[in-house]
Amino acid sequence: MSNTNNINPSFVKISENFDTDDILDDLIATPFEVNVGDEINIGGRNFLVQKLRDDQNNIKTKEVSDIKGNLRGYEELLRIGVINDDFGIDDLYLKNVRNGDALIEVSIPEKVYQSFEKKGKKDKVLHNFPKNFFVRVDSTMLNSKFKEKNIVPQENEIKLTPCMFASDSALAITESGKQISITERNRTIDEKILDLEVGNSFTLYEREIVSRLVGTVNLLAYNKKIDRITTALPRGAYYSFLFQGATDGFISPQMVLDWFNIVDNRVKNLFLLIKKGIHQYNPNIPITQYSFMDNACEAMRNYFVERVKNPVLPVVLEELYKISLEEIENKDSFARQLFASNIARPTTFTDLCNFTYSVGNLTNMELKEGEKPVTQQIIGVYDVTETMMWIEAKRLRNRGLLEFRGQFNPVVPQSTTYDNLSYISVMPTEHIIFDVSPEFAQKYMGGFTRLYSVRQNAITNQDTENILGTI
Repeated sequence: MSNTNNINPSFVKISENFDTDDILDDLIATPFEVNVGDEINIGGRNFLVQKLRDDQNNIKTKEVSDIKGNLRGYEELLRIGVINDDFGIDDLYLKNVRNGDALIEVSIPEKVYQSFEKKGKKDKVLHNFPKNFFVRVDSTMLNSKFKEKNIVPQENEIKLTPCMFASDSALAITESGKQISITERNRTIDEKILDLEVGNSFTLYEREIVSRLVGTVNLLAYNKKIDRITTALPRGAYYSFLFQGATDGFISPQMVLDWFNIVDNRVKNLFLLIKKGIHQYNPNIPITQYSFMDNACEAMRNYFVERVKNPVLPVVLEELYKISLEEIENKDSFARQLFASNIARPTTFTDLCNFTYSVGNLTNMELKEGEKPVTQQIIGVYDVTETMMWIEAKRLRNRGLLEFRGQFNPVVPQSTTYDNLSYISVMPTEHIIFDVSPEFAQKYMGGFTRLYSVRQNAITNQDTENILGTI
């Protein structure tokens, strides 16, 4: 792990153009080089750029405990052959100033880029020149017996979860003219909604995250060790974002159905974009789609179709929730096994959404009658903002399913007999930094929200391609 090339990762900084008041020309995108000691804001989180190695070129595992977890996951990917020694750990890392999470700097060998160039294609993340990037490799759900017994998994599967909507790419327009983000959890709908405003194309943030995550998948698939990819595009979760407003009478049933169509269209286009990005380099990898709430989508749609046909029927949130949960359990054998264990059932749509994001990692834990289990390494590729989701997945796996099956010992966790599965999450950080005033963000970007995005009329598609091309 001493493969250093001292090439610092590049970011793109988006800042205000103070020479104009025209929103169509009010943003500037410039390359941004990171240096030791810099504190940079990425996705609403502050990270400190630090040296990863001491003067003897040894990695500083004693100074930051999360670096050890990164190395364990990295070494396991090496051991099972998903990556090889050509992929090196360089000399920097990012430290989250709030919780101490570390993202190590990984260097990609030149021959990897050359192999992609030979295919006559250029990916927005994979270029034909040496490049480094920051990534967090979470190893807290590794199956330790794999390494102890030198078990090479029979199958390697990637779980891929991109962002479906940036915070201001889907807006509800109120009677008073306010614009409310549909996909922000902390938003409140307290007046009549007259219209939904959703862009026809992807925003800068959405394109960047898909480009970054797909590029990471392509790197992991480089050695031809990945057997399948499962995308998690949570239709049912996004369906539910307007249910409270409909229950309160602020959103019509027809508008809810319109929103369902918007979500379905986004899922279709996003899946095609992901599939195209992966298959241009790895055409033989099967790509499927699974999300925990999707089996309830038809029932949710039928519920609102009935209320369009018969306007006197009220939208009752508790009734809709009961129907949805029953439909999931009836149609999804994994859901039946989950709820047969000691895992507490979610009681609201908000809880069910959070549950969906977490248990989507665990679907391979389903016990299928008559099938002989095979050893599997599950590799989750996620945005670094999803760290809490991964922590919850660990709790559900150990304290829920495995403890219920008698395989997890909460008193002596290290003596636990794990199942045939092991988990690693790979979280590459985004490479676009927003450096704008709060006033600008509030006026043009929906405020400072968890996911930064740029209005589609602020940066043209060509500008977007140029920005991603510099990353």
